[in-house]
Amino acid sequence: VMSLETESGSNNYYINSLLYLPKRKWIVAQISANQIKVWEKGQEGFVVRGIIKTEGHANYVWIDEKEETLVCACDKPFLDVYDLGSLLRKDKIQFTQTPLKNSNGLVYIQPLEKIAISAWNSPHLYILKCEQRD
Repeated sequence: VMSLETESGSNNYYINSLLYLPKRKWIVAQISANQIKVWEKGQEGFVVRGIIKTEGHANYVWIDEKEETLVCACDKPFLDVYDLGSLLRKDKIQFTQTPLKNSNGLVYIQPLEKIAISAWNSPHLYILKCEQRD
């Protein structure tokens, strides 16, 4: 049994989103209002690989099957898309209507690979079509 420290000091934060990437052997966790921490498994256990800076509370995250892209649902009217090679944002998926506040979930329909669904704290599910950009 091991424990991974998410934050130092007394400012503890609830981890609302957590993923394990089996191909990369990474743990990805939201550790604060604006940060996602990435650990990589090595010979001695898990070590910090890096931090992803977000513009909002990334309470819900999703990873693609190839483990190349991370999608975050934050408290704003779009989804953030991050490249896991660089841990930097590479795209935003804009909503046609502005959600009320925080996202309460995020799923991606695997067979279609172009549709994302996000549930906001309103009586609506938002279904997004993801277009490839050149």
